[in-house]
Amino acid sequence: VIDAVGMSQVQTKLNNLSYGNCDVSEWNGSEINPMDDLNGFWLGSSLKISPMEQIQVMRKIFGGDSIYTEGEVDLLQDVMLYDEVRDYSIYGKTGSNQNKEGWYVGVIESEQDKMCFAIYIESDEPTEAVSGYTAREIIKEIVGELRK
Repeated sequence: VIDAVGMSQVQTKLNNLSYGNCDVSEWNGSEINPMDDLNGFWLGSSLKISPMEQIQVMRKIFGGDSIYTEGEVDLLQDVMLYDEVRDYSIYGKTGSNQNKEGWYVGVIESEQDKMCFAIYIESDEPTEAVSGYTAREIIKEIVGELRK
């Protein structure tokens, strides 16, 4: 899909969001994944983003300060819905890197508040404990604490 969108348009969108270093120079990626379709500039390659930058991007998108329409943001939110715990909804996207890095980035929403988050965990050695799913469980625990 990303090849159909094209490098120029992807670069424009990343720039508009100030998405990390916005670097797509290694378009085909670093071949970190043995499957060609799962490689690209965003996987252990030229594009870099910190947890704080991830939060800033989430704030732009879900705070209405981006180029995306309300309908597009609603669609994204529908796709990202992970769980509804009492009066909290958790929206997010996981990411993993060969059991050395795990991400979970998104929004926790209640009637009173909307909080953007980024959980990043890493290890020098591959371990099943480091994954996007583990990062997601951390957020679920935090939401559980918020309910108390």
